[in-house]
Amino acid sequence: MDQKRHRNGSRQPRVIAGKVSPWFPIGALAVIVLFLGYASTRPKTSDSEQIVAALNESIKASKEGRPGGVLDKLADGFQINNQTFTSGQIADFIKKRQPTVDVLQPLPVVTDDNAQIVSNVRVTVNILGGNHAITVPDVDIHFRREDARAWLIFPIHSWHMTKIDVPPDALSNLAPLAGLGDL
Repeated sequence: MDQKRHRNGSRQPRVIAGKVSPWFPIGALAVIVLFLGYASTRPKTSDSEQIVAALNESIKASKEGRPGGVLDKLADGFQINNQTFTSGQIADFIKKRQPTVDVLQPLPVVTDDNAQIVSNVRVTVNILGGNHAITVPDVDIHFRREDARAWLIFPIHSWHMTKIDVPPDALSNLAPLAGLGDL
């Protein structure tokens, strides 16, 4: 008798708490996780605040000598005065010189997917064990909004620095600090 009941019972579908399918709780959990992930990746600040935050994060990373934090915020084809630098050149400069960059007036002007900051910039670099500083007037910093993925699933937009233009008359003052070659 027990064997007969056991054989017949295995053919019937399992029922959880009445007539609820076992896939319902799993599906509901997946929907909740996807919703929370999507909601957490949405920007909670304005474009201007996101740009200033990206700029501050890269400045903090350069002070600490961490090139990865800076390189994450640079767009492909990053240029200084129309000269392209490789990520290796930028990483070596950050490791060796540990520059401190202070953008004195970080007020971005945002137009669609581009932004621009024109400000005086104070640059301090470590050369031969000593810190050397210079203030460069009217530095033009360009940003572009780029598409990316958070957690490999959720689409996000992040701001990356594409170009820096330094006035030609300030280049002669920057030559000893550069370490990147000709600006």
